[in-house]
Amino acid sequence: MNLDSLFTLIVPVRDRHYNLPSIIHYYKNTSYRKIIYDASEKPFDGPVGNFEYHHAGPEFQHQSYLNAYKMSDTPFLINCPDDDIMTHDSIRRCIGFLKDNSDYSACDGEVVEWVPGDDFVSPAPKPDVFRARTLHDWDADDIFQRIRFGVVDCSRSCMHSFIKTDDAIHIMQNFMNNPEITPLSFLDRVYTFASLCRGKIKTLPVVQHVRTSNHRPNADRNMFNPEIANEEIDGFGLKLDVAMRDLIDVKHCSKFSHYLEENSDLNDQEALQWTINLYNEHFLQRDKNGGGGYFGRSHDTTKVILPCKTKESGVIISEAIDSMSKAEP
Repeated sequence: MNLDSLFTLIVPVRDRHYNLPSIIHYYKNTSYRKIIYDASEKPFDGPVGNFEYHHAGPEFQHQSYLNAYKMSDTPFLINCPDDDIMTHDSIRRCIGFLKDNSDYSACDGEVVEWVPGDDFVSPAPKPDVFRARTLHDWDADDIFQRIRFGVVDCSRSCMHSFIKTDDAIHIMQNFMNNPEITPLSFLDRVYTFASLCRGKIKTLPVVQHVRTSNHRPNADRNMFNPEIANEEIDGFGLKLDVAMRDLIDVKHCSKFSHYLEENSDLNDQEALQWTINLYNEHFLQRDKNGGGGYFGRSHDTTKVILPCKTKESGVIISEAIDSMSKAEP
């Protein structure tokens, strides 16, 4: 399989240029298209290796994502945070799956967390979400069953899944066309809902996303930076004080329920009401269970071995950690 004509790696960055050497090092021997899209005030002044580098200057996060996605000329892409790694093995396997299964919108694998300085990774919180998704028979679902599974029973964002480029662009454009749903609280949930409306989502038993842990005292997420968290650009802002759970209403849900209308036999009002009911249940389950997790029917999840625990994944993980250790905060 020639990935060059199939896949683009998108790395959005804002101010955290110290992470870029690790990304550049990890992908140095790959030939598929790779784009660093930089929304920092000042451009990165280091070598970028075989990456394309685009300095846009400060932009609203969603606009940056949209602009970066539009630069892709391949059928599939992934949004890779600047402090994380999407493993080589997962790229080959997930893109191969999407190429061979056109009714799927997205594909992903296991997320693991790495604390800088450690030589090991840990499974992401709520590992039963991964286990249940690998066991789930997406092909047996109708559109309503798969959306319910992916939003209520086993919620997981596909913001950093491998996804069809056309879907990624369409969904991000919909955000920018509807400022009401651009606060950060909407982003992962609406992105995932729209993806589920447009196709199935496959989770493969492979270590995919090696994530720098945010559960540490010195975590440096941009949303923790008050200048970025509180800024407004062209009328858009992350608005961390706005909670989607408080806005499950006609005004807001109508901005994305059309994805269900377009891909089902429901009319606009039926799709809107179904979406409102869905997210009321989503938040009800989170309140009832103390946050996210797997809330669906009973599965024997013990038979799913986490990929990060297998001997075969040792080299994959070590290779990622070696590159990630090259970040210089």
